Amino acid sequence: FELGSHRGRCERRSRAADERRGTGARINRQLLFEATLLSLAAGLGGLVLARLGLDALVAMIPPGVPLTDEVTVDVRVLLMGFGLSAVVAPLVGLLPALRASGVGASETLRAGGRGATGSDTRTRSALVVAQVAMAVVLLTSSGLLVRSALAIQAIDPGFDADRTLMARFHLTAREPAERAALQAALTSRLEARPDVRSVAIMGRFFIERIPDQTIELVGRAPLDPSLPRPRLTTDVVYPGFFDKLGVPLLRGRGLQPFDLAKESTAVVVNQAWVEAFATDTEPIGQQLHWGGQTDGAPLEVVGVVGNLRRTALEAPAYPQMFFAAADDGIDVLVGVDEDPLAAGPALRSLIRELDPGAAVSYLGVASDRYDVGLAPRRAQTMLFTIFAALATLLAAIGLFAILHESVASRRREIGIRVALGASPSGVRTMILRQAAALSLVGLGIGIGVSVASSGLTARFVYGVRPVDPATLAAVSGLLAVVALLASAIPARQALRVPPSESLAAE
Repeated sequence: FELGSHRGRCERRSRAADERRGTGARINRQLLFEATLLSLAAGLGGLVLARLGLDALVAMIPPGVPLTDEVTVDVRVLLMGFGLSAVVAPLVGLLPALRASGVGASETLRAGGRGATGSDTRTRSALVVAQVAMAVVLLTSSGLLVRSALAIQAIDPGFDADRTLMARFHLTAREPAERAALQAALTSRLEARPDVRSVAIMGRFFIERIPDQTIELVGRAPLDPSLPRPRLTTDVVYPGFFDKLGVPLLRGRGLQPFDLAKESTAVVVNQAWVEAFATDTEPIGQQLHWGGQTDGAPLEVVGVVGNLRRTALEAPAYPQMFFAAADDGIDVLVGVDEDPLAAGPALRSLIRELDPGAAVSYLGVASDRYDVGLAPRRAQTMLFTIFAALATLLAAIGLFAILHESVASRRREIGIRVALGASPSGVRTMILRQAAALSLVGLGIGIGVSVASSGLTARFVYGVRPVDPATLAAVSGLLAVVALLASAIPARQALRVPPSESLAAE
């Protein structure tokens, strides 16, 4: 009889265990199904937003970024995003399912409706901390890029580019004397207009590439071939170019009409040339050979002018040498007092009148050329700003959710505190303290990651340190405000329910 009773108890326990395993499996399947359904719905919503927001995103990209008209929603990217949603959903839902299956019914009942367990709260808090840290990293990167763009825009190109109209064309005249006469007539006719302040002419203003020129200074030892050679450019300008454009003359004289003569050896250099080749000597009067030709008469430096930014604004000023000549391919820079484009039709018609065969290949404001170089940087800044805003929004949502859940799970505790005489400000401070703790931990981790990755950030910033205290302080202040706003509603909800109702509900 005892043996049969023992066998019956074992069978009942086995059936109970099987029932618990079956119940746990059903719970796991239900949680996984819910997670998968939510993830797939979110993935579909993301695909719809991607398609609807693409046109708006392309419209926000600054002009000058190439291939923006070919941006489209790629089917492969859509399928990959949707596939990731389908794969990640079961993985994300697996952990809560396993945790739920490991909690007994008696433990759940003992919780008394107090909400999430301590481990659940710690997991959610860790996720919020990670979101805040990610927002710090993205906001810091975005802030550095914004400050870099502002620093680049503040660089002086060496002349008033905003009020300078530039036209590029090729003269059909072959003789230097005829080209010089055409350029003199073009200059005088344009300067006679009341809306024109000055006219400056040179061979090619914006440098597409830095040629590998070489020079040898007369009376000085050649440069050490084992050392890196300074990059050097040579250009031709029409006499009066620097005065007309407003480039300061630092030493000596500028190029004059008599320097157009074939036998002239006068050359003007910029300040970067002096810093590269003549730091320990007087540059005026320095003779040199360039291009490897040492058999002819040496050139002589007659003047030093300020640096011109003729590539990207953030690029360093390269050593440059200028000769007086009337080239056939020229850039005409017209300084005006009002809108530069208003003088465009007159300039185009005058060029065709003086040289009917000349074709204008470019006509626009000089500052627009610099803006083209800044377009990729502005696009990067815009994208980083959008990502940083989304990360900040996710951090705020996560912080609000966990505080809301914390308030809901502590209704009994809050009700008892208020019933025992706790002040509303004390309860509110308790909730805000929790938000501040999570935010501070996330801020600390995010700032640490930003500082640790400053070496990578240094390649993309200009005029600002990769570890910039002002940017870090601004990001910290912004996230502090976001955390305060995200915790304001749960803090108010904590005091909205009367203590008697909270206690009666228990």
